[in-house]
Amino acid sequence: MDNKTPENSKERQMIENLSTFAVLLSLNTLTQATTIGPLPYLSSLDSPFATTDFDWFYIEDFEEHQLVSPGVNADHGGIASVLFPGEPVGYDSVDADDGIIDGSGAGGDSWYSGVGATGVTWTFEESVLGHLPTHAGIVWTDGAWGFTVHFEAWDAGGNLIADISGVHADHDNLSATAEDRFYGVINPGGIAMIRLSQPNTMIEMDHLQYGYAAVPAAPGAVTGMMSMFFMSMRRRIRTLKAT
Repeated sequence: MDNKTPENSKERQMIENLSTFAVLLSLNTLTQATTIGPLPYLSSLDSPFATTDFDWFYIEDFEEHQLVSPGVNADHGGIASVLFPGEPVGYDSVDADDGIIDGSGAGGDSWYSGVGATGVTWTFEESVLGHLPTHAGIVWTDGAWGFTVHFEAWDAGGNLIADISGVHADHDNLSATAEDRFYGVINPGGIAMIRLSQPNTMIEMDHLQYGYAAVPAAPGAVTGMMSMFFMSMRRRIRTLKAT
């Protein structure tokens, strides 16, 4: 025997609507990502993350001639000075890494891969870092003229959260820095991987940077909207019961 009344059905539907609204609103808050770049970049002062209040933050500049920043690894490539020892004229570091901004990155070090089309994917390790970074980016420093640079990022669920590109390589592949560009992403829900690639060429990059900034609750936004919606539903339910 079905003892449901129209009022009970409407009441239940309102509650289900409220639950769906709350879930969708929460998911939107957690997964909304902001892409950044390509932006000119000559030193760490040019980083769009420079003024962010982080719980922790790393910039890997490869100047120790190895990857020393924790909780991150690359699937391709290696340190330019290790792969090509004794050829500093070919290294394409961020300009300021050799102590002076002079239009050349030859005095510093960088990360190099000979397979630009595959690119380099940087994977962050939550077990090491404690949290996946909320901010991540990297600086493209060299590749072939005329080909598009591509930056992508994914969250912990494997969802693509950033997909941006730029064409800015010049004809000079010997350490010039006017072409260097920063690519990055901000995602409050966390960033699991980023990839930088460029088809039909080698690729060089520097200043891998990533950090975690805890996102405080926003009572005036999500919580406030949910409270108003819930009170509205309660008023409508009481009205239905009274009729």
